[in-house]
This record gives sequence, structure tokens and C-alpha cells, in this order.
Amino acid sequence: MVKKVRGVQMKRFITTGVIALGLLTTIVFASANEKPPSHNEIFTKFGSQFNKQELIVAGKQEKTTKIEKTIADQGIVLTVNGLYKNKKSIFLAYTINTKKEFDYNTSAFWSKPNVYINKKEVNHGGLEDLKVSDDKYIGIIEVNPEGRLPSNANIKFTIHEIFETKGNWTIEFPLK
Repeated sequence: MVKKVRGVQMKRFITTGVIALGLLTTIVFASANEKPPSHNEIFTKFGSQFNKQELIVAGKQEKTTKIEKTIADQGIVLTVNGLYKNKKSIFLAYTINTKKEFDYNTSAFWSKPNVYINKKEVNHGGLEDLKVSDDKYIGIIEVNPEGRLPSNANIKFTIHEIFETKGNWTIEFPLK
């Protein structure tokens, strides 16, 4: 009788262990495979958050251009996810991933980015960013060149400091 009780207890113990391991594996793989937001989702989110109706419409109606260009330096990964262009401005959606520790509320998000259109530095206006998780941030930067935007151009986006970490993050892509 003692052997039967121990056998039943052992089966329960093993079953509980298998279930716990299965749940843990599911949770780990689900978080590791978490899909980053699409460029359209970033435009829609920022349009809603900061009351910019034009960005909401652009994101929902997929009037944005997918870029998905990435560069990593100093343990910080910058991705330009996409852009939206109207007659006078360009809005760039970006994602930053890092395992570095810093205080999001007091640290400088980044130093002044440099934006070039056809090798000419242009002004940029608003910059909005949100913390999505401990290691992921998304944002929008508005570029306001003087005069009318060209229909085709080359854009160069350079940042030399992110989260008080010096580095070189430069991404180039066509504007169509």
C-alpha cells in the first residue's frame, strides 16, 4: 500500500512539473517572439496620443511608407520604421531597443538629431516618444524643410547620443 501511495504522489509531482515547465516555456517564447509595432501602428498610436488626426488617418488607411532600416551602436538599436509625407512635412516613426539601464523620466532621450534631404540639413520640429516596455521605446519626429518637399529625395537621419550614450546612429533611405 505504501508503494502505491508513493507511486501516485510521484506521478502527481511529475505531472505538476511538466505542466509548470510547459507554462514557463510558453511564457518565455511568447515574450521572445513579441512582434514589434508596425509603422502604421506607431503613426496611429501617436496620432491618438497627441491629437494629430492626420497621423491617425495615415496609419489606419496605410498611407505611410515602410522603411524598416536598423542600426546598432553601443548596445542601442535604432530602427526607422516608416514615414508619412504631406506637402510640407515628413513624419518619421522609429523604435529604440536597449538593455541599458537609465531613468526615462530624467535622462535626455537623445541629442539633437540631424536630418538631411539631398545632403542639405533641414529643420525638424516636434519629437514625441513613448516607453513601450523596459527595453523598447517608440516615437515620431516631424521634419519641416523650408519650401516644398521634393517628390523624390534621399533622407539621412543621424543621431550622436541616445540615453546619454555617445555613438553613431545613421540611417539613409529614399523619399518617394
